[in-house]
Amino acid sequence: MTSTALLTKPVHCQICGRAIKAKRGQLALHGYRRPHLGWQTASCPGARQLPYEVDRSAIKRTVAGLQDWIAGAERTTAEWIAKPPAALSYQHRVGGPSYRPLYETRSEPRPEGFDPAAVFPRVGREDELRYARLFASRQAERAEAVRGAQATVKELQARFDAWAPDAELQAMWAASGYRLEGLHQID
Repeated sequence: MTSTALLTKPVHCQICGRAIKAKRGQLALHGYRRPHLGWQTASCPGARQLPYEVDRSAIKRTVAGLQDWIAGAERTTAEWIAKPPAALSYQHRVGGPSYRPLYETRSEPRPEGFDPAAVFPRVGREDELRYARLFASRQAERAEAVRGAQATVKELQARFDAWAPDAELQAMWAASGYRLEGLHQID
């Protein structure tokens, strides 16, 4: 395989595992979407990184960042349950056609004596139930986000642990003038 073949052979993203060409030494931008005109979602954290075949340092950084985020989210959730917010806001549909509905932001104050342990009461005044349902919904969203991040950490850690450098590809990569910083210094 020549260095020209190296530059045209698809390699894999450290984070998502997708096969991507890396003509300039780093992986191309990928993982983003353009859901509407004029903007796009964020790229995969593995974009603009070295391919998985020659490096795994982006995995380590991503796992560390996710673990920090999980710890912060769990701390914030515990604080939120210990001291529920004075009010919760939500979007209420006020009209418009189904393809372009109109919404307004409304705020629901915390009722007197609100008990976060009774997360989803079935009986009570409508305003008390609305706050309790909003609280339970936000709590469930936070828990789901933490579970998703924990699953991603587990998956990325397994990918990190299973990494075996492709010696031939590494040699060609280095011969092509690409930097492989810290390649064997990762714990």
